[in-house]
Amino acid sequence: MAEANVVSSPLIRAIDTAQLVSGRAPQIVPELNEMDWGEWQGLRGVDLLADAGSGYRHIEDWGWDFQPPGGETPLMVWRRIKPWIASVQGANVVVCHICVMRVLLAHATGWDFSGPAPFQVKRDRLYILEKNDDGTLVFDDRPVRLIETGRQ
Repeated sequence: MAEANVVSSPLIRAIDTAQLVSGRAPQIVPELNEMDWGEWQGLRGVDLLADAGSGYRHIEDWGWDFQPPGGETPLMVWRRIKPWIASVQGANVVVCHICVMRVLLAHATGWDFSGPAPFQVKRDRLYILEKNDDGTLVFDDRPVRLIETGRQ
């Protein structure tokens, strides 16, 4: 069996994680960079929600066009990632960020960022996606826990 490609967002924490899980340096893929939060970069959702004038909403109320001031929408993230996805061949271990993962899972499941997501994204999980011949993504809804903590 061929060894999987290891790819990562260009952010240091993703590169470090890719090296930790694979034991080798990943290929850097700029398209996997986290969603640009614009003026909200570094702020917490709970704090933005507490400010009624911020415009922040729960993820279930985003839709594909929700845009932080000066940032990206989920649709913009998808448009950034889609050409790279089309070029992917073979097995790949991809280390990316939570919003990028949500966008990928949204496409795999048909979720439109409206209402509860049909999946949960947790930071200590491996999500297995398959790309069909037509380029569509499939998610089997069985993430693999990477760290056993004794908790769910």
